[in-house]
Amino acid sequence: MKKTLVAGLAAVLFFLTSTGIAVAGDDAKNKTDSNNSKTTGLYDNVRILQEQINSLTERIGRIETLHGVGPRFTDMGDGTIFDNDSGLIWLKDASCTELAEDADKAGGGWSGATLAAAGLAGSGVGYGECDLTDGSREGDWRLPTKTEWEAFMSNVYRNPALVNTVGDAKWSERDAFWRVWGSIYWSSTQNEIDESYAYGADMILGQIECDLKVTPNFIWPVRNDN
Repeated sequence: MKKTLVAGLAAVLFFLTSTGIAVAGDDAKNKTDSNNSKTTGLYDNVRILQEQINSLTERIGRIETLHGVGPRFTDMGDGTIFDNDSGLIWLKDASCTELAEDADKAGGGWSGATLAAAGLAGSGVGYGECDLTDGSREGDWRLPTKTEWEAFMSNVYRNPALVNTVGDAKWSERDAFWRVWGSIYWSSTQNEIDESYAYGADMILGQIECDLKVTPNFIWPVRNDN
C-alpha cells in the first residue's frame, strides 16, 4: 500500500521534472518573463505534489513504526476488536451497562469487576451480553493486566488516551471502539504493598493509577485469541 501510493506520486513528480514541464533554479531564471510566469505556476504545483508525497510517506511510516504494517485494530464484527499489536481481543463496548450491573450484584468495586469480567459470555446465535456474538464462554474474559493497559493506551492523545482504528490519529466514536469514557478502568493487577488497592488505567491522562478496591471504576474486559 505504502509503496504503491508513494511510487505513483513520485513517478508523476519525476515525469514533470525530467521532461522540463517543471523547471526550477537557474533554468527558470533564463526563461522569458512569460515563460517564467508559466514555470512558476508549474513549479508551485510540483512543490505541492512533493509536499503531499512527503506527508503521505510520513503518515504511513508513522503507522508502520508504531504498529507494524496494517491497522492498529480490526473490528471482528462480533462485538469484539482485535488488537494487532498485542494479539488481545477487546470488548468493543468500553462501557457495557450489563457488566456494570453484574459488578454491582457481585459486591461492586474491583472484586465485583473481576467477577463480572469473568462471567461475560457471547452467543453463537443472536446477541449475548454486551452485544457479543463471538461464541465466547464464561471464564474466557478477564480484566486487562497493568502491563496490557500500558501497551494499549496512547502516549500521544488524551481524554481518551486511545488511537483510532488505523492508529494514526485520536479515537472517535465507533472508530473502532465505542463508549470510551475519560475515566479509570480497572486492571487485574493488585498493588504489591497494600492489597486494599489495585491498579487502573486513567484514560484521561493515559497513565496507570492506583485506587482503593472499593472504588466503582469502569470495566473493559479482554480475552486471549484462542
